[in-house]
Amino acid sequence: MDLVAFDLEIAKETPEGEELMANRPLHITCAAACNHILWDHIWHSGRGPGAYAPWMNPSVAQNVADCLYKWHSRGATIVTWNGLGFDFDILAEECQSQEHKDRLIEVALGHVDMGFQMLCEKGFMCGLEAAALGMGLPGKLEGVTGAQAPAMWKQGVWEQEKVLAYVRQDVFTTMQVYQEILKTGKLCWVTKKGTVSKWTPTLKDGRMLTANECLELPLPDTSWMDAAWPREKFYGWTRCSD
Repeated sequence: MDLVAFDLEIAKETPEGEELMANRPLHITCAAACNHILWDHIWHSGRGPGAYAPWMNPSVAQNVADCLYKWHSRGATIVTWNGLGFDFDILAEECQSQEHKDRLIEVALGHVDMGFQMLCEKGFMCGLEAAALGMGLPGKLEGVTGAQAPAMWKQGVWEQEKVLAYVRQDVFTTMQVYQEILKTGKLCWVTKKGTVSKWTPTLKDGRMLTANECLELPLPDTSWMDAAWPREKFYGWTRCSD
């Protein structure tokens, strides 16, 4: 298990125009992981009459955290797209356990977050779908988006199964993008204008940088941006003691 990709979906719908993380707790509906040969694992809370639970209970969230910590401790490279500022932060909150939060902080800072490295080197990050399309990969599951997933989860087991397929495809896509970056030495992504841009990320020992290593990089020039995202927006939760 040399590589493990990870992703999760949230339960709370965010009103249009509002900041996602300002609506916490967001809760988790499901999470997924896969390795480099596309073995995969799906987590969600148990099924009731006609549907899975509205969101993941703390014991299941803790099981997810335990698995991630175990893989990390055994030397696997865990890979995400924006996992530092989103997935690990939310999972740590849902575990409702300081012990599990402390472990997730270790995993989060020691894992490879492709989006965060792009932010640290370029001053911005694209989305996973834009990266997949730019790299010539299939990308996300058609017919479902991350924004739609919370509402779909409330609509019964058939829609929930679509969300499970969506999160499963997301971890496959995360893994494929990462492997393609290592193979080609670059990330291509489709911009909002429909053009393709290219970035050559810093590699170390045949891998992209961990979040901790990214924090040691010099700040990029963001003077051309109206409102650049600070790195603290993504790693700030790891500095909180409670």
